[in-house]
Amino acid sequence: MTTIEIPVADRTPRGTRPPRPGGRALNVIVWGLQIGLAVIMVLAPLPKLTGDYAAVTEFNKIGAPDWFRYFTGGLEIAGGLALLVPRLAGYAAILLAVIMVGAIVAHLTVMTPAVFALVPAVMMVLFGVIARYRLSHSRRRTAQPGL
Repeated sequence: MTTIEIPVADRTPRGTRPPRPGGRALNVIVWGLQIGLAVIMVLAPLPKLTGDYAAVTEFNKIGAPDWFRYFTGGLEIAGGLALLVPRLAGYAAILLAVIMVGAIVAHLTVMTPAVFALVPAVMMVLFGVIARYRLSHSRRRTAQPGL
């Protein structure tokens, strides 16, 4: 008598997700990171949008027009809010990481002291972690039919 083996993927009930690498604890950590960075990215650009003297001075130092200050602040807020939307979180993290690259360049070339470039550098790494985790998860989910 022969036995038929059913592949493991077929044993998973429809509507359930396969376990993620790192499991539930890693997912909770990444969500905590997303929420914390979302709060920062919604609150930190407010001085840019309200015309705060320090923000205006910083953008004048790098030679950027006023519209660019508003544009950057708006992108930061939109990205911060999008971090809280599961389908957008990975893409928002990429957007915010690119914005942080610009902040790093500005701090290293024009603004003083250059040590302040560490803050956007750390944030860029954290956004990279979020993007890697969220985008790899969404690819795994779409690669499995029926889930």
